[in-house]
Amino acid sequence: MRLFVGIKLSNELKVICCDAISEIQGICIKGSFTRAENLHLTVVFVGEVPNPAPVISAVGQISAGKITLETEELGIFSRSGGDICWLGVKRTNQLDLLYNEATGLLKTEGLRIENRNYKPHITLGRGVVLPEGFDIKTVKLPKGIMISDRLSVFESKRVDGILRYTEIFYKQFV
Repeated sequence: MRLFVGIKLSNELKVICCDAISEIQGICIKGSFTRAENLHLTVVFVGEVPNPAPVISAVGQISAGKITLETEELGIFSRSGGDICWLGVKRTNQLDLLYNEATGLLKTEGLRIENRNYKPHITLGRGVVLPEGFDIKTVKLPKGIMISDRLSVFESKRVDGILRYTEIFYKQFV
């Protein structure tokens, strides 16, 4: 199973993301864009595991409270063959604490988690090729804010050729 820990987006944030995707699709030369039902904020990417139990156990132990997410500007992670286009999420102490707690608990459960700087973002598209010289930051979007009261474990798999993210567990925050 290919798993990640993340936060589902509110419908309002999904609308902002879908508007951004439409805008970028009208500009880009090529790209594969995230379907509305798959939009989320990844907290920790776990990867391939034979059994979801350690991931579910780790997420079940998280003590974080409700999390406020606030969108920022669009950005790009450069990749050969096409970039990853994303909508930034403001990095807060609250989000850093959640990331650090989740990462620590996943490692305690024996999972190998990449050591990398956390850059909270919502992936909008992969393999995106924009016209030369185009600055993605010129695309203006309204700010989005939401409060999340849950953290989810998602399975990522292709069903009939379509990538689907299915929530297999969630921890409700109080």
